[in-house]
Amino acid sequence: NRGAESVYGYSKEEALGMNILKIIPEDRWAEATTLTGRLRKGERIESFETRRLAKGGRFIDVWLTATPVLDDEGRAMGVATTERDITERRQARKALQASERNFRELVESLHTGISIYQAGRIVYMNPAYEKLLGPLPGLFDPTHYKYIHPEDVTSVRSFYQGLLLERSQTDDLEFRFFPVDGSAGRLGMKWIYCRGMQFVYEGKEALLFNFIDTTNTRELDHLMSMQDRMASLGHITAAITHDIRNALSSLNIYLSTLDRLLDRKEGLEKEQGIIEQMRGCSTQIESVVKTATDFSKPGEPKLQPCNLNELVEETLSLCSTA
Repeated sequence: NRGAESVYGYSKEEALGMNILKIIPEDRWAEATTLTGRLRKGERIESFETRRLAKGGRFIDVWLTATPVLDDEGRAMGVATTERDITERRQARKALQASERNFRELVESLHTGISIYQAGRIVYMNPAYEKLLGPLPGLFDPTHYKYIHPEDVTSVRSFYQGLLLERSQTDDLEFRFFPVDGSAGRLGMKWIYCRGMQFVYEGKEALLFNFIDTTNTRELDHLMSMQDRMASLGHITAAITHDIRNALSSLNIYLSTLDRLLDRKEGLEKEQGIIEQMRGCSTQIESVVKTATDFSKPGEPKLQPCNLNELVEETLSLCSTA
């Protein structure tokens, strides 16, 4: 018929009397022989996908339905087939499969942890997810909230329930997490940024979560904040030491003048002792100013050995005095 002419490219005149093997690829001859044999035995053949040859040697994919042609006595005398060209659909399916495979490879190679929750369980996780969060069957499983910082449990539960109950389509959250495998380093915990969204996975509603380790960023922010505070303290210290140094300069001038005057007289031992005490106080204040000045100037730390026991005792003594 005209459909066959369109699929195979042969006219009616060309097709009549043609050997059927001309439109069957050589690697499908055994398949065709088996099909014919089964039909002659009266077996029912389910429709299936196979390949054929169009005019010019072009391969096409077809959906084939075969039925026996019976004579008056009910014996098979031939085979009637219906063949639908599905080449484009098959190519589209292959392209889709290739796209899905490439996308999966991309997701598998990401450093961002990705997981898909469906019906209360994880149906997919990439390697980065397990590396980031450890061997947990489900981060938002209520039995695993113990791995989340106590101060963040309420916000994490609200975040998950909001997505689960469709109160929000997309949401994000940052929380603290304690990996069970001890991969959090010296702090013992990680800061995790999570973004969740509703979507459809394999025809069913699901939740997609992205996890990023923000621990280093948090620590860097903390260090930057401390540096800013230290810089501010340094500016204040510099201003204070400037004023103190001016006062000390005047005091030292007066002391030197008074000392010269007293050198010309006798019997003033008591006054000279007081002057020495004033000079000692001046030296002590100068030492404090120098220490504060050194503290206000950023520089490399100068390490030196010390007795920790003495430091602890001094600290305890200071606290008890306070």
